Amino acid sequence: MLFNIITFLWLSPFEERLDLARLIIVLAPAYAVVTFFLAARTDDSIEKGDIRRIMTLSLISTVSDALLIAVWIYATGGPASPYFLLYHASVAASVGRFGLAMGVVSTVASALAYIAVVMIDGGAPVYPIVVRVGYMFVIAAFSGYLVEIVRRSERDAARSEAAAKSYKEVDELKSAFVQNISHELRTPLTVIRGASSTLLRRHEDLDEAQRGALLEMVEKHSAHFGRLIQDLLDFATTTRGELTVSGTRSDLTDLVRSEADRIQPNITQRIVISSPGESIPLWCDEAKVKRAIHALLDNASKFSDPGSEIDVVSELRAGVAVLKVIDRGVGIPEEFHDQIFESFFQINPAPEGDVAGTGIGLHVAREMIRLHGGDVVVSSAPGVGTTFTVLIPVEPPREEALTDSPSA
Repeated sequence: MLFNIITFLWLSPFEERLDLARLIIVLAPAYAVVTFFLAARTDDSIEKGDIRRIMTLSLISTVSDALLIAVWIYATGGPASPYFLLYHASVAASVGRFGLAMGVVSTVASALAYIAVVMIDGGAPVYPIVVRVGYMFVIAAFSGYLVEIVRRSERDAARSEAAAKSYKEVDELKSAFVQNISHELRTPLTVIRGASSTLLRRHEDLDEAQRGALLEMVEKHSAHFGRLIQDLLDFATTTRGELTVSGTRSDLTDLVRSEADRIQPNITQRIVISSPGESIPLWCDEAKVKRAIHALLDNASKFSDPGSEIDVVSELRAGVAVLKVIDRGVGIPEEFHDQIFESFFQINPAPEGDVAGTGIGLHVAREMIRLHGGDVVVSSAPGVGTTFTVLIPVEPPREEALTDSPSA
């Protein structure tokens, strides 16, 4: 607009409608302010995602531009005015700012406004008018093509950046996993090696009770080592989607008590089991459900204070076996409720600031339960504690996916 005003004032080529042209020059700054205001409101609507308001403001801006340019062209010579090129700029700007759809609206409005100016002015040769209007549509199409290329490049760049960030996060998690699993594997091996070495070198010097204690230590840490290896194998098979279920009739209450008795000697918290006093029969792969229960109990012990209680509540609810593992530990912030089930993910610090773990226990636990058509959900808040709820249908979800055989 500033260029148009300068060229007009400098050359003043049209004297017939000079007063109208000068009036437009006077009103141009006010229109510029209004346009700036509309642009700001449109940007605000885009940020808020208010589609209806965006369309309204963009339509007002597009139509008002077309009308103002039409009046300017009429004031500066009508069909003879060189300022018809403003329509080309207006169309390109509409496509770039509001997209191809609004660009088409701008093109149609500009074409109709320009034809109206020509007719009001008394007409003009058809050929140049058709060419000028045709170029408006050509410019709209070309501008839309360029805008799409730019936006596609921006989307590709954003995807590449997100992929790079995700790769970096996964790489960091894998590094932490390798470090943690090395520690987890090294600890039982060190104990086993130390106890077995003592038995070999000082067998004659040890009494029966001492030898028994060392053998119990070897047995306990061998079992822990075996569970770590099993977790790694389960994680590998879940990642490849190769886990299957070998179902048999079981009792959830018995499975819970069995796994609680197994883990209780190895933790400093007290497991308190609460059940309705009757069996909770269900069809499941016992080994996989036990591994899920063990992972949840192990997780609760790691993030609870020594001497605290871990409540385990089981019940039957509308054809679904429900198991709750409740701790009074540090709790989990809400933003991590989904992430804790991702492989390698861990939240630190826990009590004492040093909690060992592989970062795959909860992931494997949920996958084991999902194989049965169930799920594991979490309810937690920092400083309050955490409740993991296991939901397992008592009947198999797909008969063809289960085999009536003992669990491995």
